Amino acid sequence: MTRSMFSREARFFTVESMPLVWDDSQLWLMGREGKILSPDQELPWTSAPGTAELTWEPWVAAVAEYWQR
Repeated sequence: MTRSMFSREARFFTVESMPLVWDDSQLWLMGREGKILSPDQELPWTSAPGTAELTWEPWVAAVAEYWQR
């Protein structure tokens, strides 16, 4: 996975440890094989319990940790 997979405006989140990306006005889940369009198309609320907005490196680590379960 590389940063170039996403636009410069992409925002990276975890919602209850699930890795999500808001990019091109769509919400994406990061699956084992790449981006999967999420059925929920709203930008995550960073103030919601269990939600965090991350920078690139911490988000990549969160993706790896999520899929190692």
